[in-house]
Amino acid sequence: MALRLPRVLVPIDLAEALRMLAQHPDACAVAGGTLALNPTQPMRPATLIDLGAIGHDGIEWSVAGELSLGGLVRIGDLAHAPELRQPAWGALIEAVDAMEPRVVRAVATLGGNLCSGGTFVGPLALLGARVEVQSRAGARWAEADAVALQPGELITRVVVPAPVRFARTHAAVLRRTPVGPALVGVALGERGGHCDIVVTGGNVRALRIGGARAGADLARSVAAAVLAAAPDGGLSGDGPWRSAVAGVLARRLAGMAQPRADAPARPDGRRHGPMWRPAAVDGPFWFRADVDDASLAVEVPAHATLTEALRAAGATQVKSGCGEGACGACAVLVDGCLVRSCLTLASRCGGSRIRTAAAPEHAGLATAIAAAGGLQCGYCTPGIVVALGSLACTAPRPLDAAAVAAELDGNLCRCTGYQQLVAAAAEALGREVPK
Repeated sequence: MALRLPRVLVPIDLAEALRMLAQHPDACAVAGGTLALNPTQPMRPATLIDLGAIGHDGIEWSVAGELSLGGLVRIGDLAHAPELRQPAWGALIEAVDAMEPRVVRAVATLGGNLCSGGTFVGPLALLGARVEVQSRAGARWAEADAVALQPGELITRVVVPAPVRFARTHAAVLRRTPVGPALVGVALGERGGHCDIVVTGGNVRALRIGGARAGADLARSVAAAVLAAAPDGGLSGDGPWRSAVAGVLARRLAGMAQPRADAPARPDGRRHGPMWRPAAVDGPFWFRADVDDASLAVEVPAHATLTEALRAAGATQVKSGCGEGACGACAVLVDGCLVRSCLTLASRCGGSRIRTAAAPEHAGLATAIAAAGGLQCGYCTPGIVVALGSLACTAPRPLDAAAVAAELDGNLCRCTGYQQLVAAAAEALGREVPK
């Protein structure tokens, strides 16, 4: 039997992508790659279809206020649409905030989130969104909480009506891992003195409860809704555990639903996801890039992640941590964009300018972190240095403690606290950080 070599196919438009999916029914379509490239999965598919070049990543508004989102729009880009600052769209922005770490939501796509039963299922179901799914046989429409892709199908568009039913909407979610499916999520819409509640768990249809009273009884209504959805959803565990989770979400949403005049908190305005430069690769290929001002070249398999390629080329300062985009140890800058190298195909980064913690401009950061007592085992330090280096290049001035903390939200340290890191950033970047 001939050995099937791994390969990466790159369609140039939607029609070619659908043709490739039909021709390769066992292939895996990759957009953000936050799930498909997870090396903890038991097996990687023989064929990846990289959708980075086909478009369908726009955000459009109709005259009537209807929102149309491309299936490949990146989660982080939703935060940049000024129209979403209205309180009625608050659930979508709060769902963006729930996509942690920030650098992951810069690559994760809306279609991939819906496919995996992610953060946006509940808010979109609450708002009455319709999802367009296409295959070579044509297009079909599904509700946001009933998207079950068949072989050969892709999510191409999500259409959300103007949220005229609600004065405000909110969303909260609990998940096992930052990039995995939602364990359980709740979306809430306020209208007058009452609220509509949508609970999602796993990949089941959402449970909808209408007319819950706002105010003191709201937390009780949310908790009851979560527990009602738990037996059929992703909320596993014994009765006390389910009750505890229900209570956490209930208190969180009840607090959000208190009257307030300000718009929902928003992520910063920087766009720092990777630039899409996919390349078709059939079997092992030579990965070449400028890494910290040195030209590196190494032969790697078609499925190789950027972490694997860099370490194979000798750049062992790039650490291989969790492997699923949660810890930040593998962070690098690709053409100035902060990425999780464990979630990025090496074939997307050929010819790029890559900066790691060993780049000359980052030398002062590592020294300052050590001097401030922010260094113990040191495994997480390279990713932290790269994240702070990205902040130094792109953050608006003046720098404050919140900006530093937000930049480090995806960098996990199991040894030290984070106050030392904030102090180190202030010293190394030469600006005062208020306490």
